[in-house]
Amino acid sequence: MLFRRIDKKVLSVGALYAVTAAAGAIGCAIALRSAWLGYSLNRPALYWDHVIYINEYSRWLTGQLYLSELLGFHNEHRIFIPRLLSLIDASYFDFSNRFAIGLIYALLTTMPVTLWLIARPIPVDLPAIAMAAAMVGFGLSICQWENLSSGFQTCFPLVHFFALTCFICFGRMLETQLRWRRAAWFALAFALDFAGTFSLASGVMIGAAALTACLWQRKVNTWAIAFGLCHAAMVAWYLHGAPFHALPPDLSPRHIVHFYMRCIGSLGRVLPTAADAIGITMALIAACFLGWGAARQKGPGHSAILAMICFILLQTATTTFGRIILGLDASLAARYSTQSLILAVALIVLAWERMSSPICRSLIALTAIVLALVANADSNILEWRDNIAIRDTAMFAFINGLYPPAQAAAIYTKAAMVERDYKELASWRKGPFALDAVDYRPPLNVIPSIDLSTIPACHGLIESAAAHEGWSELRGFTDGPSWILAYSADGRLAGYARSTIRRPDVAKALALSDERVGFDLFARIDTPIVVAIAIDRSAPACRISPINPPTALSTPEQTAALCSIDSVNDRPYQHVPTHKAVDGTVRLQGWTAPPADAESSSMNTWVTLISLDGKMQYFKAPPQSRPDVAEFFKRPALKESGFNITLGLSARPGKQTINLFSVSGEAAYKCSMGVEIE
Repeated sequence: MLFRRIDKKVLSVGALYAVTAAAGAIGCAIALRSAWLGYSLNRPALYWDHVIYINEYSRWLTGQLYLSELLGFHNEHRIFIPRLLSLIDASYFDFSNRFAIGLIYALLTTMPVTLWLIARPIPVDLPAIAMAAAMVGFGLSICQWENLSSGFQTCFPLVHFFALTCFICFGRMLETQLRWRRAAWFALAFALDFAGTFSLASGVMIGAAALTACLWQRKVNTWAIAFGLCHAAMVAWYLHGAPFHALPPDLSPRHIVHFYMRCIGSLGRVLPTAADAIGITMALIAACFLGWGAARQKGPGHSAILAMICFILLQTATTTFGRIILGLDASLAARYSTQSLILAVALIVLAWERMSSPICRSLIALTAIVLALVANADSNILEWRDNIAIRDTAMFAFINGLYPPAQAAAIYTKAAMVERDYKELASWRKGPFALDAVDYRPPLNVIPSIDLSTIPACHGLIESAAAHEGWSELRGFTDGPSWILAYSADGRLAGYARSTIRRPDVAKALALSDERVGFDLFARIDTPIVVAIAIDRSAPACRISPINPPTALSTPEQTAALCSIDSVNDRPYQHVPTHKAVDGTVRLQGWTAPPADAESSSMNTWVTLISLDGKMQYFKAPPQSRPDVAEFFKRPALKESGFNITLGLSARPGKQTINLFSVSGEAAYKCSMGVEIE
């Protein structure tokens, strides 16, 4: 019996070491990958709410930015601390985002370590050290990519960092006996409370969460009462003039609870059902720990962690109140994953500290591994890269001196404001216009050696080239991430971009491992661009040919094509007079086919876009597999009759008409159904 007990103990301890070592290794790998992505995907691009800092910096330079404006509202937030940090970023780092992103990573690394250390003494055993490393990786998880890629998002890690440090100072204030030390801890706690409150609107809950330490530590003194009164006065001033909105009258309690739980579990945002389960489980565990905290007196370390749990639960309530009007999907926004991750870290730290059994700790480590893998699913990286590709396309248009409405709208809802502020950025040579913004600077040393008449052809295509008043828009693809340089007929460089847009259809057709081969290029030239150049820093230049629509499109056959539009903007097609564009684009999915007696070895789908002034653009739709169509018509040649194409509508304002054609050999057959878009 003795040997059996020893064997069981050895096995359980061995399992603990193995599982925690795996958790630590996974955490380190996650942290390194997150840091690499944060570095490689960092762009000196200011988008969405970040754009407001450009005008504020302009007024700062002219001495017209006042303290009242820094303390004023941006939407429902008074973001005084992030505004100060933006001035530092603009003044010393040229709006490059390097300072802000570096600060975000530092804060997200510090908080898990701090939570681990205040829960227990400095770890000396290997499982504890491995779990501390796992928590660091957990805190840097990629599900919060939105907070890892924009300088404006410093407000999210800042409010949590200030909250945690405030709770630590408040707990020390309750514990210490010396009056001067209490006064010092009080001053520090309130300063951190102020900083957190003026980092994000949910910071108004920091004071209420801090006061729960009086319950956990079973202590109340005059300094705690003074802290509560000061916080109440600060919040009263903060909320004065705040823009409140009423909740929809048809909003049910079930919907509110669902939003709240999903927001708590948003670290699993790529799987909404999993996010629901994670949120409910974490809320129940948090309630158990709060009940445990209320049952017995706790020290300042445990008190700070319990207060942090209270704060995140209260913060999620404010998020629910402020964002539920946007729909349930808003609860899974990447920016809210930070609070979900920190709550998970706090719960894991408390569970580890309270459960000393090797088996229990092994289960805790396994749980941490599962959550870390869910929070770092590759689909988060895909979403992150897609977001960067959208910003890059807009930045290259701006660098080329153009502000197409759709590209400006991709940066901020107020297109006129974007053009005004980015032109000011250009005059300062900051942001994407800075000389050291290498992500937006082609290899200029290669350009003089390019001979347009002798370079070979690329594996690529310019699928559409639309000329407008003073500028042109090109869309296409090339084999591999490259610089795309557009030239005019007289050999003048008219603009450039990079191929960073995902094109799975091209990757499949050309058997490429990288889907990011598409590009949108906006060039300052009003005549057709005759050539574009794909350049890699080490590879030779090559020519991308523009696509020419078949002449048959101008005189289509009398016989109509067989066709179907299955979806518009990923929603089932409906027979309505006009369909709405989404962010200046429309996506069509369906199939076309020529008459049965007109089949040939070369069959394609073409799309025309006709504006109100009668000008027409041509697009060749990449083929898609449609075995269902071939089976239905008993025509094997229709296996690739499908299409899935996204059209940009920014070139021409107003309503536009889309027509479909099936081109077979030298003949074109028009689809009887058209689509009106505005």
